[in-house]
Amino acid sequence: MSTFPSHRTRVRRRRRPSHRCFAPLGAVLLLAGCGGAASRDAVIVSDSAGITIVDNDDTQAAWTLDSAWRLAQTPAIQIGNVPLDETQQLYRARHSIRLRNGDIAVANTGIGDVRVYDAQGVHVRTLDMPLSAAGEPLAPVRLHQLPGDSLLVVLLDRSVAVFDVLGPLVRRAGPLTTDEPSDTSPEVAGILRAGTLVRQ
Repeated sequence: MSTFPSHRTRVRRRRRPSHRCFAPLGAVLLLAGCGGAASRDAVIVSDSAGITIVDNDDTQAAWTLDSAWRLAQTPAIQIGNVPLDETQQLYRARHSIRLRNGDIAVANTGIGDVRVYDAQGVHVRTLDMPLSAAGEPLAPVRLHQLPGDSLLVVLLDRSVAVFDVLGPLVRRAGPLTTDEPSDTSPEVAGILRAGTLVRQ
């Protein structure tokens, strides 16, 4: 015959807490994590080898809706997209630079020329690119201004063409190659101040 423990000696079983018990605890921890001061300044300015580094914390922006920068409704300079003006026709423009005299040069890759505009966006001249073996203009993809105001144009076949300040082609070199035929063809990475071409 089996016996059962009496009321006094009955073992109390622990009930597992329901998920509802954890909800208030999670809310308390969340509020505790959100409270208190920010862990860092909104803007930290530091210096590394003479280069100023500005680190902005996007979670506590230093600007307000009133002080944030906004684009103007109308641009100060408009180049391209001017109806009925062929000098303003740009197609797949891939690169542009502001020249030292204030002009703006645009690599008009889709059409195959470089167009130069003054500081107000008025067309100054068009530079015709060298022709490929098939007789088509080689598309310009990158522009660099050399010392003496010459303009170096990197072409789609990785050759380079140099134009003088008034527009005529003065020399052409390339395509750039490497000593090892198996290596990928190098690309122009930039121009040093003395005019030396840097490739990668």
